[in-house]
Amino acid sequence: MSERRKILQILEDVENGGYLGELLNHGEYSDLVVRTCYGIIENLRLLDHYISVLSHKNREDQRTKNILRMSIYHLDFFDGIPEYAVVNEANKLADRRDRKYVNAILRNYLRKSHDMVINDPRILYSVHDDVYDLLIKEYKKKTVKKILESFLQEKEMVIRIINREAIDLLQSKGYILKEIPSLEEAFILCNPKDIFSTEVFKNGWITVQGASSILTSKILAPKKNSLVLDLCAAPGGKTAHLSHIMGNTGHIVANDIHGQKKYRMMDNFRRLHCKNIEITHRDGTIFHKPWEDQFDYVLIDAPCSGLGEAGKKPEIKIRRTREDIEELVETQKKLVQQGIRYVKKGGFLVYSTCTILKDENENIRKEIMKDLQAVPIYAFNDDNPFIKTMPYQEAYTGFFISKFQK
Repeated sequence: MSERRKILQILEDVENGGYLGELLNHGEYSDLVVRTCYGIIENLRLLDHYISVLSHKNREDQRTKNILRMSIYHLDFFDGIPEYAVVNEANKLADRRDRKYVNAILRNYLRKSHDMVINDPRILYSVHDDVYDLLIKEYKKKTVKKILESFLQEKEMVIRIINREAIDLLQSKGYILKEIPSLEEAFILCNPKDIFSTEVFKNGWITVQGASSILTSKILAPKKNSLVLDLCAAPGGKTAHLSHIMGNTGHIVANDIHGQKKYRMMDNFRRLHCKNIEITHRDGTIFHKPWEDQFDYVLIDAPCSGLGEAGKKPEIKIRRTREDIEELVETQKKLVQQGIRYVKKGGFLVYSTCTILKDENENIRKEIMKDLQAVPIYAFNDDNPFIKTMPYQEAYTGFFISKFQK
């Protein structure tokens, strides 16, 4: 299958509800395929606007529209592909009855693209109306612009170092590591190509984990030989970090409602030599009596709108609706209601999300403070009532972290 046909298949799978990152992880794809797929989804609304302006049809079939999206993306955003080659490839891919139409749209785009000025930020940054409205309600226009621009920027890969010898080994192989202030075990990997094939990765000396995620585990800071519950554990990156913080002592219950994620978590825990973790599959919103008042530490990394990570998962910014978020807030409230009951007296609870909306963050924190005492968090050289990182910060995604004690 040609690279462009692979792109069309992946785009179709995304439109049918798939997630781009997961789809690309299930195969080996060229840089052209990966960059094009991410670029199209990141700019989907903008590309569709161009097509609608240039087209006299009310609606194209899915395949033809994806051919146009791919071709306009290559013409507008992708250096190194001649214009004639883009148009010729599009004509080859199109059904015979649509070739004249596809050819006309692309040649029309080449003539008029410089005159098409987009002023609507929803279209320019390809975000759902609800997402934009929620952001503009909470942040100044200048900040919203920075957030939306960050969604279009390539994200750094951050790795957590488990064995310090890995630093010298990676550097000896030409990898460039950049330190992240206040996270001594975390580095930006500036040239991550083939990192998953290295022995340091296979041997569990490093793992890929976002800086915000690493910070969350450090803030929970479980002591050795303690009992820990990670209520929404999948895919298990924070769980593994908690295991390392505890020196593989004590016991961690890694719970997640999605049982099908068990084997991926087990593989990751084995690679990282985590031996104190038990995986369970309970609905965290439903009370489980045996866990009541049992845990020294509870982590609730709650399911959320994910807007803080829309730069890595571009589907989020075009799919999320206000109704989605309202449902997620109800789930978050139920999770913290149960999590509070599982913490023993004197124990600690951390509530975190990968979003930047108050309804999912500060307002949930206020709910928890009705039952637990808020604990100041020392981070970034200061005491903070809570931590909120923004997606435009270097190394970080948008994240919220708050800590409490019973």
